[in-house]
Amino acid sequence: MELGALLLVFLVVVSGRDGEDLGNITGLPVCGDCVRCHGAIERNISSKSYRGREASYVVVGAGTSGSILASRLAEAGHEVILLEAGGTTQSEFIREAPITENQTSVFDVPLEWLEICRNPAFEHYQWEVDGSPKVSIAKGIGGCSIHNAMLYMRGVSEDFEEWPEGWQFQDVLPYYTKSENNSNFPVSQFHGKDGPIQISSPHKKFHDSITPRFIEAFQELGYGVVEDFNGEPTNQKPSETGKSGRTGAGYLQFAIREGVRDSSAAAYFGKSHPASVIKPSINFHGHCGNKKKSKKSKNSVKRGDYGSLHIMAHAQATRIIFENKKGDIIARGVNLVRLDSDDKPKCRCTVFARKEVILSAGAINSPKLLLLSGVGPAKQLEKLGIPVVIDVKGVGENFMDGAYAIVQFEAPDLRFQRCEKFEKGAAEGGLLGQSPPTTQRCQKEWQLYLKGGQGLFGTPGFFAGGFMQSPGHSRPNIQLTLHPYDKVNQQPWAFKYGRRSSESIDACRDGPVKCNLTNAHNSERGRIVTVEVAHNLPASRGRVSLQNAHPLTPATLNGSYLSVRSDVEALLWALREVRTIFNTFALKKVIGKELLPGKHINAQALENYIKCATIDTTSDVCENQNAPVVGHLAGTCKMGDLEDSMAVVSPTLRVRGTKGLRVVDASVMPSLPSGNTHATCMMIAEKATDLILQNIQDPFLPPRGNPKPTQILPPPKANSPTPKSPLKHTLGLLGRWYGLILGFALGLLVLAGPHLWRKCSQAGFLGREGKR
Repeated sequence: MELGALLLVFLVVVSGRDGEDLGNITGLPVCGDCVRCHGAIERNISSKSYRGREASYVVVGAGTSGSILASRLAEAGHEVILLEAGGTTQSEFIREAPITENQTSVFDVPLEWLEICRNPAFEHYQWEVDGSPKVSIAKGIGGCSIHNAMLYMRGVSEDFEEWPEGWQFQDVLPYYTKSENNSNFPVSQFHGKDGPIQISSPHKKFHDSITPRFIEAFQELGYGVVEDFNGEPTNQKPSETGKSGRTGAGYLQFAIREGVRDSSAAAYFGKSHPASVIKPSINFHGHCGNKKKSKKSKNSVKRGDYGSLHIMAHAQATRIIFENKKGDIIARGVNLVRLDSDDKPKCRCTVFARKEVILSAGAINSPKLLLLSGVGPAKQLEKLGIPVVIDVKGVGENFMDGAYAIVQFEAPDLRFQRCEKFEKGAAEGGLLGQSPPTTQRCQKEWQLYLKGGQGLFGTPGFFAGGFMQSPGHSRPNIQLTLHPYDKVNQQPWAFKYGRRSSESIDACRDGPVKCNLTNAHNSERGRIVTVEVAHNLPASRGRVSLQNAHPLTPATLNGSYLSVRSDVEALLWALREVRTIFNTFALKKVIGKELLPGKHINAQALENYIKCATIDTTSDVCENQNAPVVGHLAGTCKMGDLEDSMAVVSPTLRVRGTKGLRVVDASVMPSLPSGNTHATCMMIAEKATDLILQNIQDPFLPPRGNPKPTQILPPPKANSPTPKSPLKHTLGLLGRWYGLILGFALGLLVLAGPHLWRKCSQAGFLGREGKR
């Protein structure tokens, strides 16, 4: 009897359904949708079997790059699973009809981009990051393309001189134009018309009284007037400065389609978008996506098979699954947790990739996931108790982002009023609580917007900008953005400038009911113009690291902003240059006194203002490095050649020392472009699609047995496919349920065998031998 019981227990242990520790997430049940939506898949990847979903490609992150890459791969006929930790954002993902007042998301309306960033009601659409200063990283379908200012600005030719072979400007320009449908300029080497993303310039429909004078002031000082920031460098009007590239001022271009934000996600797989390349099934909270085919738009381009793109929203990746196959480290899948509406984990799941796992989680979360998976600096991982799979010292290093400062002036004759429509939080599905616009004029603007996206709400609220080249730089490194309103009073960090009290900010964190922020643009004091002065090419470098080994703990960012003296000097020069611009004949008659930093702020006080966003002149030294940040986060999974020891990915975007694993997002940039990063992230995704589909090879993976440039270390025991013993391996092949049934059968045989033997003997079934 004891023998049967022991045998039963042994078989259950070997082939039972004990749960795997998925990235330190213990005790969670297995998500039902892992097997319910597309059937059960058994894979003996490691010493334990997993149950999960499978596709040709698994893409982690539905942001700017991930949305494009997943859509293009699905369009090519491959089945793709796209994981996104956030939920739905734009109404494109829940409706198949034109936009109406009752089906409008704050993420749809271009003017509301500042509301998303400042209103605490939308904090759950932001990733939490440990460190100072705080950075804004969107969490939701569309990623940063659903909360940025929609500026479309490519890199210039000189920006790519530091990039590897195959990524020079002439190589990447076709991929910039591939995604573009430009409504302002004809088809050329520099502009496309067949891409999903609509590029337009709203100033032709709506502009203010200061913006044209701002451009004239640049020209008065000898800078060029730039007709097309994304066109040929020679399209710039003659300038006596002799500076190259896009130096000068002009009207900006934005990713806006008929008054609606044209995010990467909406453009490439939106339900009602006329140019989307694929129609996906979207799975929000563990429910299977709708697989019914929808009618195609008459204007739509050729789409891939419906349902070949499966989007799992509220699905946060916790670890990459590796297989060590004869010395090759191969990415086979991703462990994840499904999150509820409060971002709390409710179940765990595993998805498998037949071809590749691709990280598009951004400059913070892509290196974070690599580190959690044992890919990164060995010393850092060992301190946290994470088994080292591959020692790649560049993971999380080379963090790049610029800082900016604000200059403000009174503008008594300013004919502009910024309006707000949304003041409440967002519900699941993207439809938002709404409140009436604040003034009669804004109410009229809102009614205009409902008639095809017209008027102020269909614009980002600013229209022009400029580029300057500070001393010591070979290309334009300073970007100016003109906001014809009090932008400081729209920001959560406005108290740093002494314009709000910290107590009012704390009240806002408790919700919009207690939030009593002054809408300066609706008062007489609101006749203010703001110039945002950004340094886009900083020399300072930071680092992304882990706090601990738990995957739901926010990553730590040490941005090291303004840690290199030249970065501070570039901004000091730029602030003085802005003062000169606003003292020109074109602007002097319509501009009043300088409000920020103030005409009296110079020398050390001006440096303090840049570093700490404060006008406190009592301190000689500013110790708190807390300037507002540009938000062009990049570089933490740097792309480089074989000789670059800090490179994390190769020119084909493969992760060093692995197979079946790539990174496709801003983190691979070796250096920043001189403009906004959004367009370059789209370009990277388009080019990556060709690299993947054409299976472009490179010599990045070292030969077996060669520890240079990467020493391949043994993977964690939990991921080893080698069975611990022949007996356990043989029994494990029987499968979970087969082993369980066999265990019960053998147990019953041992328990009931003697009794059956006696009965058979007495009945004479065993013949003479049985009667002995």
